[in-house]
Amino acid sequence: MLERWPALFRKQQVFAEFTRVASKDLEQDFFESLDRHSPRLLEIFKSKKGIVGKTLAEILAQVEMKTHDVVAMQTAVLRCLPVFLGDDGSDCFKVLADSDAVRDITQIPVGILTVVPEDSQQPDPNALHLEPSSIGIILEGGIILEGSIIMDNIESHTQAICLTLD
Repeated sequence: MLERWPALFRKQQVFAEFTRVASKDLEQDFFESLDRHSPRLLEIFKSKKGIVGKTLAEILAQVEMKTHDVVAMQTAVLRCLPVFLGDDGSDCFKVLADSDAVRDITQIPVGILTVVPEDSQQPDPNALHLEPSSIGIILEGGIILEGSIIMDNIESHTQAICLTLD
């Protein structure tokens, strides 16, 4: 796929192609909608009870003191959505340490890869990892192709999700 459409593995080209095809600014529309719906989604997540409510509370507790950090709140909302909908977010969000970058990810059709520093604690499945070493997109098990990264160093988890939805 990389050989056929090399430009579509660059952030700006993905956004430009979406704008060309749909006549909409994907990134702007995505973030505006996320900002508009986040307060209500947070209320809904906080009101949930049971095992799902406990998991949502664990995720939201990580950003409780960071209410002015928009990116942290957006990341928390997007990480809570699959849990709230009854899905296991670990299928979509993969976390690896810097030294594990060669781990086998070929079984992942689409996902967000977060590479965390080696000295960080053992990854909790609900950890947001707001200060990763790198964030990348896995596409058909192919974040690493012939030793080179296809698309990584994405600015935030929210931008990675936006790019994935395109």
